Amino acid sequence: MSAVEITRADGRHLATVTVADTALRAARGLSFRAPIAADAGMWFPKVASIHMMGMRFPLDVLFMGEAAADGTREIMAIARGVRPWTGLAACRGADGCLELVAGAADTLQAGERLGFRLV
Repeated sequence: MSAVEITRADGRHLATVTVADTALRAARGLSFRAPIAADAGMWFPKVASIHMMGMRFPLDVLFMGEAAADGTREIMAIARGVRPWTGLAACRGADGCLELVAGAADTLQAGERLGFRLV
């Protein structure tokens, strides 16, 4: 199972996330799991929409653009506090989505760039 460290533009650590790098991991996502740590989450490459079926806790969902040459990605949109079971979120043109614990994206905004590094 792959993991990615997500950093802010100034290099500060934001989260270390699991990569949904197989169809099974992508289908399961974070559903039916106990709440995760404040600096954890999941990265879904090539995904532009999510659902919250089976979730036990709310999420902040960051829709990301394509990777730049330096490995950073632009935040295209943020869905904050997406509710368990009933929530849906999407962003046309996104190259992936980053799921974080609700509140983790409070200081982020669309247009910012985040670093992605395999760990």
